[in-house]
Amino acid sequence: MILAIGAAAPLGLAQDNPGNEPPPRTRVAVMEFAVLTDDGHLVSAEAAPAPDLARLARLLPSGITARLVQSGRFDVLELVPWPAPFTIGPDRVPEEVRALITSGQADQVITGTVSTLQSSVVVTAQRYAMRDGRVALVGAAAAPAARVTEAIELVDALVAQLFPPEAGILEVAIEQVFVVPETLRLAIGESRTLEAFAVDAFGRPVGQVQFLYQADNPARIAVDETGRVTGLTPGQATVTVRAVGRPTRGTPTARTTVTVVPPSFGIRAGALVGGTDVHALEQFRLGLRLTPTLGAPPPLRPTRQVTQDITSAANDPLSFLSNVFASFFGEGLVTFELDFEPGHALLFTLDAVQRTQNGYLGTGVGFSTPLQAGGDQGVHLRLTLGTYAFGRPTFPLELNADLIFPTASEGGPSVRLLLLGGVDLFR
Repeated sequence: MILAIGAAAPLGLAQDNPGNEPPPRTRVAVMEFAVLTDDGHLVSAEAAPAPDLARLARLLPSGITARLVQSGRFDVLELVPWPAPFTIGPDRVPEEVRALITSGQADQVITGTVSTLQSSVVVTAQRYAMRDGRVALVGAAAAPAARVTEAIELVDALVAQLFPPEAGILEVAIEQVFVVPETLRLAIGESRTLEAFAVDAFGRPVGQVQFLYQADNPARIAVDETGRVTGLTPGQATVTVRAVGRPTRGTPTARTTVTVVPPSFGIRAGALVGGTDVHALEQFRLGLRLTPTLGAPPPLRPTRQVTQDITSAANDPLSFLSNVFASFFGEGLVTFELDFEPGHALLFTLDAVQRTQNGYLGTGVGFSTPLQAGGDQGVHLRLTLGTYAFGRPTFPLELNADLIFPTASEGGPSVRLLLLGGVDLFR
């Protein structure tokens, strides 16, 4: 397993100015909360029907003020008393709020109400600011408490709803982590970058989050701290993403399934460079390469499962062998090779190939059919050594070493060395 840690880009945060000077702090006026009576009237804390509600109408805005001051991003005015009478404008903006903002005394104003519902308490809060040249509601919050004595604990819940997470007033807990895409298909050597996101309990994106990327099979894929995934060898692996550096609810994770595929089709062209009783460049070769993959390659199996497979092989060897061959084809380990040597022979080879991002090694067996008298006929063994031109798996360079055992003559085995280049296609 490999680990990499990266940071997500901030969501909606202002960038530092060229002079590295801190941005001017926002002036906020927090008004004393009103009390909503049973008959639907808004009254000040002094006129509240119950002493507990009166105290709550003063304590809640004081708690919000403390949070804003603690964040260091706001200049908070002294607690503004609740006006009486309270006037609502035609646009549903309180006139007292409008006056505070339009007069330049505050950039934002926070108001709220406290009311009882049977034995519980319901608190609401509103945040007003200039938007499109007029005072408008830019944030709202509501939170219940089972008892009046518990309502003071609603301060953080109200602030979390009134302000976006990137405001940085509260250390927002991460509820869920998402990663895009959830499935990824890569060619050998190909790279793609995953995008990770975190949201809070209200479904709002959380900015400035670091993510931990974990690959469960470093032999098949590599992942760095930015979430960039590179395919190394054919097969399937999983990248698990976790948020770090911030509080979380539980252990939120997200996963991406990565399938690294071999080339599905290739062409080759080259010439003879050495061998038994032959001359260099005496013969030329054209070839086709086909690597089937039957569905997604299977993931790694735990040791216990491997032990069970060995046990089942003894009981049902035919089924076990079928599963083994299916695994070879599923992971793209077998390549069918058809080679044509004009005026000489046609060769068919079944090659088992191990591939990496740096090259490949193959061992195979096949047969040769002559195209005219004197052409090779027999069974052959093949060793393939391959690399990539320009470091790109699309352009392979390979050396074929064929050991041919003739079946139509009394001569001994012969060796042929051929140097081939070509193009591989991935799907």
